[in-house]
Amino acid sequence: MVWSRADALRSRRLLLLGVHLADRLLGAPVPRPVAREAATNAAVQRMAQQVVRWLFTEPFHRPESLAAYRFHLQMRERWRDRRAYLAHLATLAVQPTAKDRAFVPLPRALDPLYYAVRPLRLAYDAVTGAA
Repeated sequence: MVWSRADALRSRRLLLLGVHLADRLLGAPVPRPVAREAATNAAVQRMAQQVVRWLFTEPFHRPESLAAYRFHLQMRERWRDRRAYLAHLATLAVQPTAKDRAFVPLPRALDPLYYAVRPLRLAYDAVTGAA
């Protein structure tokens, strides 16, 4: 039931990663066939190593870090899903935020101008070191 649902959602890799980490880090009981599938899946092994590094050896990575985006991209099993994720990130990159609206307060009627303000605000933040 769980596996067919994961397959339908194209998230088998994510489920295998979670089960593998539960087994490896918490000693949770995992059925042999599931443990074997996780152990032989190269992508799951790479992602598990990254999670262990993030948890125990590397300094904390902010969620918007490039490594985190790469990790989320690796979780996608099909190229179509990876393209959709990249399109989502591109949308987020250009979509105005509250910071953009605070940077240059404009009347509501001029909201579309925030798409031009956003790159200017990001450039300003990069030059000044603002976060």
